[in-house]
Amino acid sequence: MKPRKIVGPVFRRSCSCISECRSNNSNEHFRYIIEKCSETTECCLQQESVKRLSEYLKSALENEEKSKARKLLAHMYLSCTAKHPIKKSVTRILLPYEDNHELCEEFSRSMKCMIQVHIKNEDVEREDTDHFINSLYTSFDILAARIAILENVHELFSRSCTFLNELVENLWERSKDILSSQLLHTYLYNTTKFLLCLSQNYNTSNISLNDKISLIKSLYELILHINVAYDVKCNSGHMMVMLCSTTPEMFPDGGWFKEHPYLELLKETGSSDFFRHLGMRAVGDASMKELLNVCLYIGISIVAPSDVLYKGRIGHEIILCFMLQKLIRSATSSGIKTNISRMMGISKAITTLSSHLSYLEVDELSNIYRQCLDYINVYIDDVPDVVKNNTQAMFKSLIKVTLKAKAQGCSDYFNTLFKWVNDLGECSNFYAIIMVLCSEVGCSVVLQQHSNLPVQMVDDVICSGKAAN
Repeated sequence: MKPRKIVGPVFRRSCSCISECRSNNSNEHFRYIIEKCSETTECCLQQESVKRLSEYLKSALENEEKSKARKLLAHMYLSCTAKHPIKKSVTRILLPYEDNHELCEEFSRSMKCMIQVHIKNEDVEREDTDHFINSLYTSFDILAARIAILENVHELFSRSCTFLNELVENLWERSKDILSSQLLHTYLYNTTKFLLCLSQNYNTSNISLNDKISLIKSLYELILHINVAYDVKCNSGHMMVMLCSTTPEMFPDGGWFKEHPYLELLKETGSSDFFRHLGMRAVGDASMKELLNVCLYIGISIVAPSDVLYKGRIGHEIILCFMLQKLIRSATSSGIKTNISRMMGISKAITTLSSHLSYLEVDELSNIYRQCLDYINVYIDDVPDVVKNNTQAMFKSLIKVTLKAKAQGCSDYFNTLFKWVNDLGECSNFYAIIMVLCSEVGCSVVLQQHSNLPVQMVDDVICSGKAAN
């Protein structure tokens, strides 16, 4: 028998909509739905209530009852957290209504009221605040929700920043109020993720300089704290870069990169000058300084336009090559494979940057080509699937650049690539590399360059089973 899936209640707090639908003179369908979404933790019963609400919306005749049902649906949507099983079900019900302007407005008004109730409520438990933030950062798929969030964006940003500051203070406290490490990580991840979503979807340039600096200080502390998970650190670095992108006045003397001020952070003393200028403590430990820079590089790789990456320079070096070298050096350092979240963060940044390699001139590849092969050798196998897929994507980008250079009369990279492949003949990742290579250049080309491959494959199958693995 299939075990019952236990989840949290959808409706954690009452409101006017819930009270109205729960009253004695309310429709029995509403009372059933409220009961199942408030008092049960069984997913199948909650799914049943969603189905019942959807059917009622189609069959109800009275406009007043339909309006109540739509309010309840809107409330249900904003009450579902990111991984709650019924979030997708409610989203599918709401999506068709986006084509109807009046109904979309109605849903948006209901959602806006719910957001404002939470914003105005000063006495909210941390768990409820986290639940609300978690629900909102996965609510950008629906137009009505995006409109409702837009109309409250500054209040939501301010409230989330305040909550993040409280959590950062909790990191350093040794009081009875301190949160468990797992709970604190969950709160930090959800809050930084939501702030990122706000910044990516809406113009936050009107946020005051003091509020931005306060937030950057909190993000800085998160990156440097030893007990904060790497995915939170990555979110923090990304968020810092986004804040810097609209605030050049935060940099001493205005900086060199007027249109893209965050690139100042790439300069040799750029990040330390920037943080000292904002009154933050210096980073003395070399490994922590590298960690801070990697988190910032991850943010820059996402925020910077492609033409800035392959045209801009740090000193005499192209920004794209400069960042790839730094990230690959960090990724191939000892011990990183034991930190899965760090590995995944760096992998994402390297893959994002490598997708721009095709824009480089042939002679500009020489400084980075060999390092890219070294990275692929380490991360194309025996790593989590996400990292493996990212590495394969990077390898494909590098192969395309290699073929482009060969077509322009430069065979140096092509020869380097196949010499590297031939040297890997006894390595466990050899066949993972061969598979990608064959898919990009064709088996015939691979066999021309590695004529002994069929014999080697037979030997490996018979002797060690390497090819089968």
